[in-house]
Amino acid sequence: MVAFSSLGPADCTAPGSITINPQADAHVRDGSSAGSNFGGATTLDVKNSTVAGNNRNAFLRFSLSGVTTASSAKVRVFGNAVTAALSSLGVEVRDLPLSPPRVWELIAQARAASQTRAEQA
Repeated sequence: MVAFSSLGPADCTAPGSITINPQADAHVRDGSSAGSNFGGATTLDVKNSTVAGNNRNAFLRFSLSGVTTASSAKVRVFGNAVTAALSSLGVEVRDLPLSPPRVWELIAQARAASQTRAEQA
């Protein structure tokens, strides 16, 4: 699962480029949650699965009211699959973006904490 969060302005430095942030965002699920709209959620979940009820799709809405002409457009969305993977180790990621050395540091800290808990039990 990829969880998108904190959709903020992209770093657009090209001449003549503009940044347009989403006006609205939401994700939807299939299965028993098919009738629900998760527009109030703090993350956008995206997941493809062969198991019914495990699929999630994300939607973003942009206003183009200030755009008169455009020769090209890019939508930049940054995923955060690493935080979902680390959560299984009991790691809560608060500082983004994560560098590979920081990911390994968080894994080492989680393992050390787990070992300490096991020794105290």
